[in-house]
Amino acid sequence: MVKELIEKKEKKVEYIELIYDLIFVYIIGRNNILLHHTQNGFVEAGMFMAYAMCTLAVIQIWTFTTYYINLYGRNSARDYVFMFLNMFLLYFIGEATRENWQVYHTQYHIAWVLILVNIGIQYLIEYRNRKDKPEHRKRIIRMAGILFCEAAIISFAIPEFNISGTSYLSLTGILFGIAAVSVSSRNSCSGLVDFNHLTERIMLYVVFTFGEMIIAIAGYFEGSFSFNNLYFCAMAFLIVVGLFLSYGTVYDRLIDREMNTHGIGYILIHIFIVFFPQQHHSGAGVYA
Repeated sequence: MVKELIEKKEKKVEYIELIYDLIFVYIIGRNNILLHHTQNGFVEAGMFMAYAMCTLAVIQIWTFTTYYINLYGRNSARDYVFMFLNMFLLYFIGEATRENWQVYHTQYHIAWVLILVNIGIQYLIEYRNRKDKPEHRKRIIRMAGILFCEAAIISFAIPEFNISGTSYLSLTGILFGIAAVSVSSRNSCSGLVDFNHLTERIMLYVVFTFGEMIIAIAGYFEGSFSFNNLYFCAMAFLIVVGLFLSYGTVYDRLIDREMNTHGIGYILIHIFIVFFPQQHHSGAGVYA
């Protein structure tokens, strides 16, 4: 136990994790394409639902990967291979995210399923290395089961869409993953998660998201110099600054990063924190 605590204190965000996050910057931009199709100045409901689904799917992929690395990542060659494979698959998700996304529905979901299976396999490989740690083995089996079950649900969304033109199973898969992980965490030892590492990883992802917002609001600064233009520029800038400073205050002053926790609640909160800044980033592109 003492050895595990020492290892957790020494755990740092690795270079490979930062490289991995860069692919999600690209994905954020691709998701925002879905909000550029407007009617009478408003985003169409169908396109917004597609955007929400894609955004939640990608955030969930990121959190699944981050959670695994937090528990069992070693910055090893095996970690590199699996993470680069997921990056490769995420390109197919990014390229399938278009205004005519229906044409690329199958490509998107196949890549999505393979990413979930990829993470699940990592857990199964790790299972062999935890023969003397029953609590870890229970967590591994639960997480692998959740990932494979969600992958199965997402795979059935392909024939569902081809037959009926609907994709309810895609949302079902996402909600299942969120609910299953939340329930599973209640039966697990809270000391397994390195909360300090987890908060740092999530903070960096949020920073990447805010970075995209900073770039996006440049659209408000285009055009002739006028009072209205200056007003919108100032408001856009102040909104971004306010959001960033608010998050910085919470991260620096309110979060006890040494606490023993499952980390699931913290992750779930950040699904919404990341989701809404991405909406603001999209809005700048639409109305600039």
